[in-house]
Amino acid sequence: MPSHLVTNWLRQILTPYAHRDQVFTQVESALQAYPSLSPKTESYTFDDGRAALLLCLSGTIPVTYRAARYNIPIAIWIPHDFPLQPPIVYVTPTSEMVIRKSAHIEPSGQCHATYLQSWTSKPEACSLSPLLIHLQDLFSREPPLYAKPKPSQSPISNASSLVPSPSTSSARPPPPPPPPIPLPLRPTQPSTMSFPEMPQTDPANRPLPRPPPLYTRTTSCTPSNAQQFPHPLPHSLQLSHIQRSTSLHSAHPPHNLMPRSLTHIGTRNSRSDDEASSPSRPNSFVASPALEQRVSQITLNSQTPPPNLLDDIDQGTEHNSIQSSSKPTSHPPPRPPNPALLALRKAVHAKLQNELSNLNSSLTFEHGQLMVLQHDLLKGEPAIIDELARLEAVKEVCVGVGYRYESLVSELKQRIQELRERKPVPVDELVCSNTVLYNQLLELVAEDQAIDDTIYHLSRALNNSDVAKIDLEKFLKRVRALGREQFLKRETINRITLELAMMHHRPNNFSTPTPAARLQS
Repeated sequence: MPSHLVTNWLRQILTPYAHRDQVFTQVESALQAYPSLSPKTESYTFDDGRAALLLCLSGTIPVTYRAARYNIPIAIWIPHDFPLQPPIVYVTPTSEMVIRKSAHIEPSGQCHATYLQSWTSKPEACSLSPLLIHLQDLFSREPPLYAKPKPSQSPISNASSLVPSPSTSSARPPPPPPPPIPLPLRPTQPSTMSFPEMPQTDPANRPLPRPPPLYTRTTSCTPSNAQQFPHPLPHSLQLSHIQRSTSLHSAHPPHNLMPRSLTHIGTRNSRSDDEASSPSRPNSFVASPALEQRVSQITLNSQTPPPNLLDDIDQGTEHNSIQSSSKPTSHPPPRPPNPALLALRKAVHAKLQNELSNLNSSLTFEHGQLMVLQHDLLKGEPAIIDELARLEAVKEVCVGVGYRYESLVSELKQRIQELRERKPVPVDELVCSNTVLYNQLLELVAEDQAIDDTIYHLSRALNNSDVAKIDLEKFLKRVRALGREQFLKRETINRITLELAMMHHRPNNFSTPTPAARLQS
């Protein structure tokens, strides 16, 4: 179970995630089910070049393959839109592992499991723990990794290890030869061959054998009984353990080399000649005429240098190259191309041609659209120029109207400022007259109009049922009082107007009493 530190760390780094609670729950359950996984944050680069800091669960998951338990290293990247988007699963091989490409594993290591494909269509029914279980089942059936094969030692290095340096061969005598290998003979050509046993003497006291007149010094390809000679091994002898049925030739024209089946015989024969000259070690060698005929035939065919057999791939090619090497001016045939590489090149070429045709068609279509757009743009250029001229004229008119409105606004502001600077006008002087008689007439007219309005509203209150009803007796009593008062006021108004009329028609030299004096009298 994750510790509290890991839990707190997860809650902190899940801030950029939209559904951080669901991500935390699924990651916590996955870590509980698989303790070999550990969370970390690392930058992930998508296929379109975008880079984002994502949460990654890295570690191993156990799988069982053929009754053996293996730990597959994986890395699960959690995108920011998780769980609406599926996680990104990669197989992370170590330096000793190689990715095994399959229908679900890409060469880059990305895994496209069936569970991840169903995640996109129905994300609410998927989570990390079932995904890990599905990956275990998938890897148990089809392992995504296999161990990297160890580099095997090439035949050239094996053969070269058998060839000593001159100093080594001169400092140490050769060990005794290995047991002879019988020469494979045809059933129709019987031959008798006797190999006398070598006496058991000290190798250090044994003299070195002189070179035989017919065969060069060769060594057996048996690793346990390798002899050391100063001459390097030819290419034909290095591959003699692979192609036993091919006749091999010496790399040096002055010497002759016998095949692998006669190697030990020739060596033994040379040693027998040397030892026969020594009285202490008599040896003998008897060969049939058929063997001597084959040896002489091989000696005649070994005058030309052999081709480089390492350039050939199969045995048939090697045989053809050896036959063609009998001519002094012939060269080995070139290495045939790899069929898998040719098929891969053809597939890539077909893919590139398909993509190129699709790109060409799309570019042609876009070019046609762009040409139509260019035609429309060139066609609309005169209309745009005419519209620009009309807009320039409208702009000039608007500028003139704007200047006129600015002058009017400035003038109005000046008038407003002048009115604000004036003194306030007294209202009483505007309403009241300059004489007492006119002031009295104004007041009487106002009171008369007020009495008319009062009688009107009292009559409406009497006849209207929506408002509170007025008693008829009170209404009549009040109206009689108001009528009496109105009569007096109107009578006074008539007298004042009569006096004012008389004042305007009288001559100015006669002194007449004022209307106020007349009213008082």
